[in-house]
Amino acid sequence: MKIIKEGNSSFKEYKIDFDKIQKKKEREQLCREVQLHAFELGYKWIDQKTSKVSRLDAPYFFFGSAGNIGISSNEDRFRSDEAQAITPNDFLKVK
Repeated sequence: MKIIKEGNSSFKEYKIDFDKIQKKKEREQLCREVQLHAFELGYKWIDQKTSKVSRLDAPYFFFGSAGNIGISSNEDRFRSDEAQAITPNDFLKVK
């Protein structure tokens, strides 16, 4: 796991597979909760530099060392990415 320190902040790299969650409402709720928690930790959307909940249907989320959140629908990218794989519930416990 890579960590980069910027000022008083440090961001760990994570990846979350939401594709395994079959129930749409459960998936959307967890996706919303994960995003809100990520914003509390200081992560922001890579393309918007914002902290707005969106993309509730994305199968794979990436949290980068620069504090960016990205998504993908490519399972091969998810598998090959070196970030720590974490479940949505475990991510919600990250401080």
